[in-house]
Amino acid sequence: GVASYVANTVSADGVPGVLSNDMSQIPAAVALAQKADTVVLVVGTDLSWSAEGHDAKTIVFSEGQLALIGNVTAAAKKPVVLVTLTATPLDISSMLQNPKIGAILHAGQPSVTAPAVADVLFGKKPPAGRTIQTILPASYADQISIWDFGMR
Repeated sequence: GVASYVANTVSADGVPGVLSNDMSQIPAAVALAQKADTVVLVVGTDLSWSAEGHDAKTIVFSEGQLALIGNVTAAAKKPVVLVTLTATPLDISSMLQNPKIGAILHAGQPSVTAPAVADVLFGKKPPAGRTIQTILPASYADQISIWDFGMR
């Protein structure tokens, strides 16, 4: 991980789980972000969000993760690197509009790929992967039927 590149790496949980709306740990993450030279913020999903036989209920980050992103990016000294670990295409439109987010790296399903994220962040490996999903704003689901494959 990142600690293999930077010896004095620190971290905070921010929210206790991907589905959690518990925001009690966000102040600790904000305090670290205020002191850090560089912030890499990791968010996303795990198998509690969706898995085989258990579809995702939404493509919107949990309220806890949205609050974490908003508060940490506001507190950071310079633009934050946002890493998404998810097999579910999530709505990142608000992150794309956030001037305090300097880069978004979609790393896919959290698994053996997670340690390789540091190699991309520190330039050892190029971020040349291709997503297998189309990422759309959450409002798209209200406009187009899931059965419409015309991809308008």
